[in-house]
Amino acid sequence: MTTTNDPTRRRNVLGRACKVAVGALLAASLSGTSTLALADEGSYPTKPIRVIVPFKPGGRTDTVARLLGEKIQEKGWLSQPMVVLNADGGAGANAVNQMRRGDADGHTAVHWHHQLLISIAMQLGDFTLDDFKSVGYTGGGSPVWVVREDSPYNTLPELIDALKAEPRSLVEAVGIGTIPHFVGAMLANEAGFETRYVTASSGADRLRLVLGGNADISLFAASEFIGQGDGLKALVYFGRERLPELPDVPTAGELGLDVSWANPNWWLVPADTPDDVVAELAGALEKAIADPEIIEYFKANTLEAYWMDGESAMADAQKTLKALKPVADSIK
Repeated sequence: MTTTNDPTRRRNVLGRACKVAVGALLAASLSGTSTLALADEGSYPTKPIRVIVPFKPGGRTDTVARLLGEKIQEKGWLSQPMVVLNADGGAGANAVNQMRRGDADGHTAVHWHHQLLISIAMQLGDFTLDDFKSVGYTGGGSPVWVVREDSPYNTLPELIDALKAEPRSLVEAVGIGTIPHFVGAMLANEAGFETRYVTASSGADRLRLVLGGNADISLFAASEFIGQGDGLKALVYFGRERLPELPDVPTAGELGLDVSWANPNWWLVPADTPDDVVAELAGALEKAIADPEIIEYFKANTLEAYWMDGESAMADAQKTLKALKPVADSIK
């Protein structure tokens, strides 16, 4: 190495050496950043995905979230597991608050159904659809409107004609502000009739009231109706198509009534979640709902297994919410 005793020359040499060193460090830093950026591309998810369910464990929404998450992990469709967290209460507000505590990076999702829309229509929480980005629907289940087996009404048009001739002459068992209440009210608004209500807080209460002759009509999940066996007859199904297990029960659409209630398994993420991350999550869910074992589970539980993409699901939800608002306004 060349040395010098000239102070000026020594300063120049040291200055050039520092510049070279800084340049080398900067180049290494840029190179490292570039490499890191390349490594991060397509790496979602980088940690477990929290799936928040606004209900207690054991219900349909909770069970479906766990089944699909397990199938996705089993098949390796996402590199990290989906961990279900139950946050019931507050008409969904507890679940939304949990979601808000997470980052909008695809590692926090909510698995709900259209009870969310009732909460929004009733203004039961500090959230709207604008708080969410829709990932998609993974199937769902639709209810039936039923009467007692010995009822004189064998078709929905017959029952509607009777109610138009004598408004409020028939009693409907509902829980005020629940899905049975809203679906029945949507049908009444569409067809132009009016029933009289008796309050029932659960499916068991509704069944007891109808079978005991204290109510004439009520809404039940198709699986509840089929499981009940004797004592009831279904007049209309609120799904998109007839249910194979109930081939003789027409849909509301077939009867010329624009009323449906699919109560879909709806996957949502915070509104600011990047679209490419949503697409990754949606892709895994779409594969899961098409898996033969998942399809078999849905059939065995009188549910429909289908996929609806996020944009279409949001449009469907917005249409349903529009129909729910007049019902909510009438009971506030």
